[in-house]
Amino acid sequence: MPGNTIDDLLSATLQRVVAFFEDGNTQVLFTSDVLELVERLLRAERRSDGERQLEVAVAVGSLRLARYLARQDGAGYEDIAAAAEQFAVVARYDPSRVPDELPYMYAMELLRHSEAVGDGRRRDQAIDMLRQFRGQPSDRNLLLEAEYNLGVALWRRFTADLDPEDLDESITVLWRAVALTEAGTSQRPMCLSSLSVALRTRFDHARDEEDLRRAVACSRDAVAVHVPGHPYTPLLMSNHGLVLQALYDRTAVPDDLAEAEGASRRAIAATPPGHPEMPEMLRILSMILGRRYDRGRDREVLDEAVSRAAEAERSTRGLAPGARVGILVELAAELRRRFTLARVPADLDRAIDSEREAARARKPGHPERPGILCRLSTSLQTRFSHLQCAEDLDEAVETGREAVAALPQLQEDRAAIMHSLACALITRYWESGRIADLDEAVSVGTEAVRAETASDTARASLRFRLGVMLMSRFERLGDRADLEGALVAGRAALEGAGVDSPDAPLRRRFVLSALRVRAQHADDAQNLDEAIALGHAAVDAPSTDRGGHARASADLVLALIQRFDRQGDERDVYRAVEIGERALALTPGGDPIWVELKNVLGISMMTKFRHSGDVRDLNSAVEQLRGAIDGCQPDWRERASALGNLGVALTARFTHTGNEPDLVESIRLGEQAEAESLPGEWGLTATWSELARSWLTLFERTRRPGDLDRALRWAVRAADHTRDDHFQWANRQFRVLSVLQDWIHVRNDPRALEEAIDRARAVKANLGRKHHSRGAVVGSLGGLLLLRYEWRGDPDDVKEALDLFAEAVRGESEWSADRARFQVNVGIALRRRFMAQKDSDDLVAALAVWREAAQSSAATPLTRIQAADRLGDFASAHDRWDDALWGFDAAVRLLPLLAWRGTSRSTQENSVAEYLGLATKAASCAMTTGRVDRAVELLEHGRGVMWSQYLETHTDLDELSRVSPMLAAELNRVRAGLAATGESAASRSEFREANRPPQEWTQT
Repeated sequence: MPGNTIDDLLSATLQRVVAFFEDGNTQVLFTSDVLELVERLLRAERRSDGERQLEVAVAVGSLRLARYLARQDGAGYEDIAAAAEQFAVVARYDPSRVPDELPYMYAMELLRHSEAVGDGRRRDQAIDMLRQFRGQPSDRNLLLEAEYNLGVALWRRFTADLDPEDLDESITVLWRAVALTEAGTSQRPMCLSSLSVALRTRFDHARDEEDLRRAVACSRDAVAVHVPGHPYTPLLMSNHGLVLQALYDRTAVPDDLAEAEGASRRAIAATPPGHPEMPEMLRILSMILGRRYDRGRDREVLDEAVSRAAEAERSTRGLAPGARVGILVELAAELRRRFTLARVPADLDRAIDSEREAARARKPGHPERPGILCRLSTSLQTRFSHLQCAEDLDEAVETGREAVAALPQLQEDRAAIMHSLACALITRYWESGRIADLDEAVSVGTEAVRAETASDTARASLRFRLGVMLMSRFERLGDRADLEGALVAGRAALEGAGVDSPDAPLRRRFVLSALRVRAQHADDAQNLDEAIALGHAAVDAPSTDRGGHARASADLVLALIQRFDRQGDERDVYRAVEIGERALALTPGGDPIWVELKNVLGISMMTKFRHSGDVRDLNSAVEQLRGAIDGCQPDWRERASALGNLGVALTARFTHTGNEPDLVESIRLGEQAEAESLPGEWGLTATWSELARSWLTLFERTRRPGDLDRALRWAVRAADHTRDDHFQWANRQFRVLSVLQDWIHVRNDPRALEEAIDRARAVKANLGRKHHSRGAVVGSLGGLLLLRYEWRGDPDDVKEALDLFAEAVRGESEWSADRARFQVNVGIALRRRFMAQKDSDDLVAALAVWREAAQSSAATPLTRIQAADRLGDFASAHDRWDDALWGFDAAVRLLPLLAWRGTSRSTQENSVAEYLGLATKAASCAMTTGRVDRAVELLEHGRGVMWSQYLETHTDLDELSRVSPMLAAELNRVRAGLAATGESAASRSEFREANRPPQEWTQT
């Protein structure tokens, strides 16, 4: 053991340094007392003069440097750090005594240490030292090594911090390193390979095609000049695969992908197990295999991609969390691919676990954290869509919000991350109906569109999604600005997709739907014409997407129906039915679009019934709409609308047939639709309006004031919540007027009458002369004026009422059921004026118009009977017995139509009971004209309406069998079904079965 003097300690230290550097003796550096020796020397040095301090610093620094150089275990960081500290003192006095390579060695050890422990401060220090060192060495090889390592260090720092200046400097430095290499040297391939990776990275972020071209060229040059079997071969080949994968992503050339896979496999084959670069090589191969699966959909390829990524993940479990992030993200990506293919929940669960671990490894503020959180949010949304677990959706929203909050203002994938959050929010809105989620989805989606500047295709996709969100908010709140925004976004998305894009049909359907809805709110034929043109283009185009073709058909049907309602061209309604039936026939029953097609076809059949008056069309509408409701899921977004549509059809059938259960069920369905709708939902006004119509219809049967009060309440609520530019505004105002007429009669309220007349005049003034609802509104105003005439006797009121009724009649075609109803009103007004003024022309005109209404085959049976009965009463009261007999005779002959076989026995009896005295009046009239035989016939006919129906189904068919055996057999089968039909049906299916025999009887 040396003495305690500084000279003794200094001599002992230098002896060990000389023994290592001159004799290669390493043992003297690692004896148990060596560090104690150093510590004693440093304590002695503190008491010495400046010259001795310099000598001590050189001796201690040299000893620690010798220990660093002699170590074989890679644990020399403390020694090189101590050596650098001592030689920093030396540099202040005599820089020439500092070893040339020391700063470089220290910088490299700092880099290795910072990567091992995740110390960014030491990494930055090492990079600064390498920058300073570049200008010092005269040794070309050392300078080359320093340039190369600085370039790689700057690239690594970019991948961690995403500072573009680091990446640019890295590429510049690596270009210098390549320039320093000579052909045939072992350094050149690795410099070229590392440069190619840096260029590829800059291409990924800046999308400069020149960077990708140079990256590929450098990588190919590296492969061409490398020495097979050299230790750097695996890393070089792995880098080559990574660069070629980027080239394939840009060009989609299969040979590029095959070359990338071959290079990656050679890299792995040449790397011994346990090598620290193996996990990254496995990750790169997994990425390449994922691309290959996307191209060929080979399950074995996908399984290998998952297996390689999983192997990489297992081999890094002992590393620091930050070193595993890229591998965890790649494993999750391949697991999601396989889940999409095989729907194995364990794959998706494992993907989510991997992404959660990756997110934990990237602390707040790390530039990669937002992208990882976005992927996690997307995976959670996928799991929600399959398992319907609300916790997944809530976590997806919160994770997406955290990702957006962590975004730097200029981050490259900002738009995609914001879009993912918007999708999670709109999904949760569709589940919960929370307006706050919907508003936030629109806000975030709008920001996503603004943030996307790099890709026109991506921007078009984001615009389309934003359009969907805006349309959802319009459907909920009815704000026209949202509708206009949705249409603008949809058109831009369609234009950005291109005609041949696979997304074009979906976007075309969206624009079609938006135009159709817009046409509902503005009397603009161009909207519908454009929508129908888009629909025909979608339906007529060849497509392998059966579901997309069916949805396009449904949208086109609705557009055609809407145009028919506006313009009355019967070709539209028949074309709509044809398209709907064809699409339904081509759609399997289990397909979700099948329900939507049933609903749309039911709407088109209702519209056709309004045109044709054929009850078979109405029955078909009811059948289709029942099928839609029976086949839909409870959470179907259109369920409330379909319930309302079925209610409308049943009310219409009640009006046509008098089957009271139809009306009762219609009210029940309307109330169910109202209960299932979201508060404030745009479609609620339609539900309220139809409830008003059903309650009014029920009042007309029961005459209960409470039914009328309910009708008025629903009608006013619907009208007051409908904007005056909405296409149904006039119809809903008319419904209020219709209910008010009855309400005024029942309540006998003159003030309410004046308010109703003012309301009717305002509605009429707001309608164009060709508006499809004008006739109904004009007729309603006429009825109110006629009522005021009865109360006040002002002849101007009855004159105006007649003019209005005549205008309503002129506005309807001869095939319109409403025409006959308006004609009945004309006759009533003429009769009342005749009673006041005794003008025989009014008498003649009233009888003539009622006769025409009674003969209308388009009118409902009830309207025709009312016209004929009024004709008979008015004519008999003024001794016009021939006219009276014609009217009563026609009314009696129409009675069986009120007692249709498809209704229950009690309903048939109630319908006929309203005209119990009709046959007596008819017989009395016949007796007055001397036609006793006809009087008897009329009494028998009126008395035996129900009995005659029974006899018709029990008539001997022998004569018919001789003439037409097939027709006789068919009649025999149908009347057997009629005999088996009970009083009521317990279920919808039984109701359909009960109604089939009477329909078949009528047709046969």
